[in-house]
Amino acid sequence: VTPARSVVYVAEKRNSMLEYNYLSATMALMRYYNDEYPVAFSRGKPVFVISLGLHYNDWEGNSKIDLKNDLKELAALCYDMDARCVFRESSPQYFDTAAGDGLYPAAAGLRQDNDDTLCLSSHHHPAAVAGLSRWRNHVMYAALRDVGRGEVWRRRKSGDGFVAVMPLFDKLLGLDRRHMRLRNDCTHFSYQSNVWEPWHVSLTEVLFGILSGTTKQ
Repeated sequence: VTPARSVVYVAEKRNSMLEYNYLSATMALMRYYNDEYPVAFSRGKPVFVISLGLHYNDWEGNSKIDLKNDLKELAALCYDMDARCVFRESSPQYFDTAAGDGLYPAAAGLRQDNDDTLCLSSHHHPAAVAGLSRWRNHVMYAALRDVGRGEVWRRRKSGDGFVAVMPLFDKLLGLDRRHMRLRNDCTHFSYQSNVWEPWHVSLTEVLFGILSGTTKQ
């Protein structure tokens, strides 16, 4: 959890042995920044931008169930605290797989060098991005609907808290050349304006929609 002015970015760090402790610690920090931090430092309640999903892999046993349960816990916490929460869509992966889904190939035996031949390239194959998997985002929307009683976005009537979704997947399609690619990393993007600009635009659009009362997802 990283505080940055009035936005707290909650990013995942998943480890099967420490997953429960990680989630518990994350929730404790969210409670602190939502309840105690504004009082101690005379500041308004922050907006939590929550990124959870990219490191959950569908070949890891019950990963889909784990992801949905973890997302539901965080969403329920947001409602309970009357917090301002924005759940960020997971970004696309670009591994060149037989299925064309872009997901990390567990048994591919990735070479640890600078060869990026395992990454898809929409520059050479413009249609390559059409089949990229969105399973993590499907799970996220389902989890938020479960907690939000059928709604993905909901603002509490009793306070100023909300739970919303920050669309990002489609905005990053076609930016495959902006992945790290070092050691065949087709998951993480490099820190360039090509990536951060759509990221910031998407968050700004969501927050503006909430302030203006026009956000419906």
